[in-house]
Amino acid sequence: MVTLDGSGSPVTVEPGYVVQAPGLIGQATIAPPRGPTARGGGPEEATIALDDALAAAGLREARTIVLDVREQPAAAPSTVRTRSTGEEGLVLETPDLGPDRGQVVLAIDEDGVMTWTHPEPSDGQAVRRGTGSTRFVVRRHVPAPTVEAATTRGLARAVGHKLLKVLVYRLTDPVLGAVSASFAAAWERRYRPYGFRTFLPDEHRSPPTAALDAAALRSLTDGPTLLFLHGTFSTAHAAFGGLTGETLAALHDVYQGRILAFDHPTLSVTPESNVERLLEALAVGRELQLDVVTHSRGGLVGRVLAGALGSSDGVHVRRLVFGATPNLGTALTDADHLVHYLDRMTTLLNLVPPGPASAVTATLEAIVTVVKVVGRAGLTGLDGLAAMQPGGPLIQRLNTASVGGPEQSFALAADFTPAGGLRSLLTTGVVGAAADRVFGEPNDVVVPTAGVYDATGPGFPVDAARRVKFDGAGVWHGALFRQPETAAALCAWLTGDEDDPAYGGW
Repeated sequence: MVTLDGSGSPVTVEPGYVVQAPGLIGQATIAPPRGPTARGGGPEEATIALDDALAAAGLREARTIVLDVREQPAAAPSTVRTRSTGEEGLVLETPDLGPDRGQVVLAIDEDGVMTWTHPEPSDGQAVRRGTGSTRFVVRRHVPAPTVEAATTRGLARAVGHKLLKVLVYRLTDPVLGAVSASFAAAWERRYRPYGFRTFLPDEHRSPPTAALDAAALRSLTDGPTLLFLHGTFSTAHAAFGGLTGETLAALHDVYQGRILAFDHPTLSVTPESNVERLLEALAVGRELQLDVVTHSRGGLVGRVLAGALGSSDGVHVRRLVFGATPNLGTALTDADHLVHYLDRMTTLLNLVPPGPASAVTATLEAIVTVVKVVGRAGLTGLDGLAAMQPGGPLIQRLNTASVGGPEQSFALAADFTPAGGLRSLLTTGVVGAAADRVFGEPNDVVVPTAGVYDATGPGFPVDAARRVKFDGAGVWHGALFRQPETAAALCAWLTGDEDDPAYGGW
């Protein structure tokens, strides 16, 4: 254990690991590294899903530095600032591991808010392995001690308690190649391949056993068919696993078993390319009648499929449900805000996972893959994410189209307001307050609320009688399909029963 005196002078916590924390007083210690088989718990209170995702992505814990600190009275503002947010920061130096290893710091604060930090740019001077250092500037926010904190967490937790988790990974994957601009595409080809799957009550929460072949697709589209399209980082079972078996059974009856989901890459491939592959697989020589339920970016795929950018040969989209779709884009995919996106998703998936560990792990694996790519290549090679940029080419084309689109559009949206024990965590950390700074308007932590239903082009704006909007109910982007109101609305909308009270939304 070493003492931090607020001066910001370099303090060696362990040979090779140095902390500079201007304005903070307290102690810094090294926690014993957790083994490669650790699953859940630990000083960071990680979920099993997060530990499994880190292991699957090849990230190994090198060290965890524990800071128990408080603000120095009357301290001058720190001149050390983070690159991603411009907030006051603290510095962590770690041993340089040479050209074959990458490093990233996952910081976890006293409220469980997680932030990813990449190394600062080097000065370009070559260093011999083990003789140089890697520098990180980490967000240093420390909440003011409160009576509530002292009574609910104990006096030791009333001060800032931070973990700086140093994670190490190989810069060349033995299967996927170098972590570079092409890495996300290689990862998706292996772990997020294209494929249709059935989506029935006894299987919709589990990964598919096999993709459907042409004969099965022909059989399952011989009549009006329901299609599920997932969003960024996700899979069909992760995005829609929150729907109950009873809901899927009711839809199964409506569509006589003709229910499909289309798993597809979302990081490196544009929605237009997704639709090209979808149409290739569905080329069965007759017009298909589709109703489409989407989540997040999947709604953009749905708009392209419905003909907003030109004819989708052989496909007629009757109903299209936009679940938290960034129809006007999301600022989180701008280069300046992408790290916010990764921080928010990691935090919420770890704290309030919207489904079983296996499904959350699948989403976190994709997030960690992007963390690695961003550290080496920025947004390059992430065309699927860039497609959601506000004012970008795809968003502009979709919202200036004059023809094409579904017969009927519906919307599920949320204005996320944290409640209960999550309130202080999400409003004082990077998840809530930072989201409002990025968007400047109500949002579900990932997309602006009104952008789901107030876009332009065919099918917009979505009529108020065909919307469900969650206001201040603690419903965030990833939890939309776990809500009973969502299930009731889907059943009403997809049966066309306008006399059902659920049809009119809330």
